[in-house]
Amino acid sequence: MVKKRAVVAAAMVMFGLTVAGCATGSVESAPAAEAAPASEGRENGSSADAAVIKQRYDAAFAKFERCVQSQGSQLLNPILENDVWRYSVPDADGEAMAACYPDFADADADWQLANEYDSPTQQALRRCLEAESITPETTVAGVWAQIERAGIDAVTCTTGVTPDQR
Repeated sequence: MVKKRAVVAAAMVMFGLTVAGCATGSVESAPAAEAAPASEGRENGSSADAAVIKQRYDAAFAKFERCVQSQGSQLLNPILENDVWRYSVPDADGEAMAACYPDFADADADWQLANEYDSPTQQALRRCLEAESITPETTVAGVWAQIERAGIDAVTCTTGVTPDQR
């Protein structure tokens, strides 16, 4: 069976969940600012800087995909959708993700945060809140604070992957 991992990966990075912790079944959270340092493109917001962030994101994704392949696995159906790389990973390939995703994490976080509120991850997190009859805040930080206050497991809610499956 194949699980969608784009949302998982983005949720882990955007909200400081430790990918390595997923391999052991534990999850640690930290503020998003600690998970992904601000890039120059996000700080000054110029379109030239945004292009650099996008180029870095695409290059980092290509390196991530090569790494997964070098681990004897593959990303299934990688596609750039709404400027975010979406892909699936066979369930048994958690080790390849743990080995390869950390190198992609910073670029993924920078890109996701630069395009934050409308990202697929944020849309999924807002749906999680709405499923609990909570009206989502209007900022990424606000949504994440609501997720934490409500005790919602973001990975499980957005992907259906439970802690014992990680």
